[in-house]
Amino acid sequence: MINLYLFSTVRSPRNTDGIGIYILETQTSKGPATLTKVVKMDDVNDCKAALLLIGEAFSRITRIEPVTLFTNIGYLVGLYTDERLKKWHDSRWMSRKGRQVMNAELLKTLYEKNIPVEEVRQDQHSYYEWMKNEAEKELKKWRDEKCSTDSENSAQPRK
Repeated sequence: MINLYLFSTVRSPRNTDGIGIYILETQTSKGPATLTKVVKMDDVNDCKAALLLIGEAFSRITRIEPVTLFTNIGYLVGLYTDERLKKWHDSRWMSRKGRQVMNAELLKTLYEKNIPVEEVRQDQHSYYEWMKNEAEKELKKWRDEKCSTDSENSAQPRK
């Protein structure tokens, strides 16, 4: 069994920059093992950020086994608890209105990974506060770096 913990600072349907963090946790013969990654996401909305984050985490899973997903990301909760991913696959990635679903390519990639998400949990977990604080700290640092770079570029003489 694999536990996957996801957190994202992107909460808006409007595109923005954000930070996502995932932690993969599994039991080994030597005890629990974790892999943590901070992901910078440039110019994404909440749904795309969620798909990029879970897609990257799934790409690190090397053997197919059940996953318990711990997340506060509503889009992913619905994707798995309402079986939207399977429904969209069965409808050839078309909505009920006959239009292609948003982020269809990311959804297809996620579906093709065939990772069985057996349970989705929205409750607080032992990593939540750390992930939230770390994501906010990384986002501030990234924005400061971007502002610094923008300031340096605007101070350059134009040719």
